[in-house]
Parts: sequence; C-alpha cells; structure tokens
Amino acid sequence: MSLKTVWIHGDNKWSEPLISFQLPPTIDAHDTIHTTIQFAVPDLPATHVHMGISFQAGVIKPAFNSSFVSLYLQ
Repeated sequence: MSLKTVWIHGDNKWSEPLISFQLPPTIDAHDTIHTTIQFAVPDLPATHVHMGISFQAGVIKPAFNSSFVSLYLQ
C-alpha cells in the first residue's frame, strides 16, 4: 500500500511519495480515518498548484482519494 501527494500545475501532473504516515492495518468500506502525514513540497518557482492525496493498494491503479486544494508556492 502506498500514499502519495499528487501535484497539478497546468497540464503537468506528477506524484511524490509521502515522507511519513501511519494507517491502521485494515480500512473497511465507508470508514473515515484521521492521520498526520509529512510530505515534501516540489521545488518549483513561485506558482499556483493543486495538491491532493493518492492511495494505491496492491495491483490496483492509484486513485485520487481526496479533494484537491489550491496552493500558491512561494
């Protein structure tokens, strides 16, 4: 299982692995969990980006599992 940040700037999309996070061993359908994550912000010039979280388990393709937030990097 992996969690990644997903970054969107214009037509460019990329993901970065999280630095740290903790999840329970199982998550049932419709469960809500709360956790703290640490991630690195991409090295970009000052710009407007969108960021979200992607979750991937096993061979299932990554999915966007959060709302995207709009950020201005300085």
